Amino acid sequence: MPVVIQVQNESTAMTDSAATRILIAVAAQVKQDVAPAWGFGAVALQFFSKGEELDPDERQFIILDASDHASAAGYHQTTSGGAPIGYAFVKPTIAAGLHPSVTISHEILEMLGDERIDQYCIWSDLPNPLFLCRELCDPVEADDFAYETAGFPGVKVSNFVLPSYFLPDAKGPFDFRRVLKGANTLAAGGYQSTWAPRHGHRAVQDDRWPSKRLALGRTHREPLSRTERRRVGRREWLCSEERARRFTPERAYS
Repeated sequence: MPVVIQVQNESTAMTDSAATRILIAVAAQVKQDVAPAWGFGAVALQFFSKGEELDPDERQFIILDASDHASAAGYHQTTSGGAPIGYAFVKPTIAAGLHPSVTISHEILEMLGDERIDQYCIWSDLPNPLFLCRELCDPVEADDFAYETAGFPGVKVSNFVLPSYFLPDAKGPFDFRRVLKGANTLAAGGYQSTWAPRHGHRAVQDDRWPSKRLALGRTHREPLSRTERRRVGRREWLCSEERARRFTPERAYS
């Protein structure tokens, strides 16, 4: 059975036609690029127009005009019932001169890589243990490194890291666009979330040049940021409201 993500467009700044085109490109990215690299199984993106009901027990992704948390370009968490849910915010992204399609791709890929925000990779052991949070896009998240999926010109999708990124002494490539020079490194404008016993969770940034996406969407102690949700634990998350809506499985892009 495929992993099903229900995607709903509730934005007034993006038409259903534009949202559908982006989803088809992201589905192709997952199938052509991400799944082979990461060993993911089949993924189905199901599109819903505004007002249509979603299955509250399935994964959800919602496209909105703006966030109730002013600085966010997008994020993912879980509903109060435990179902993974992600968001992308169109108006602030466009106002910053960025591509909403990159935000949508970024958050969907990271939902696939760590949908419950609880996966870590061991980078170093005692006496100085360090764990890397398994975020697929953050280290290379700047729009400068986005690309167009084969067969879908004009639709930018997010660059992403490969499994080798999380392995000490691994040989490259370390990301799909071959930007990174080593494992556990950062492209300009990227960041990596880590955990260590001596300091807990931290977000390490690379500010070699300013990143509009980083400035727009990443204030790490905000209650909706992934670093903050990892830090406080699932029981203290500010969970999204469940959406008890109708499920239409025939609308799938995979």
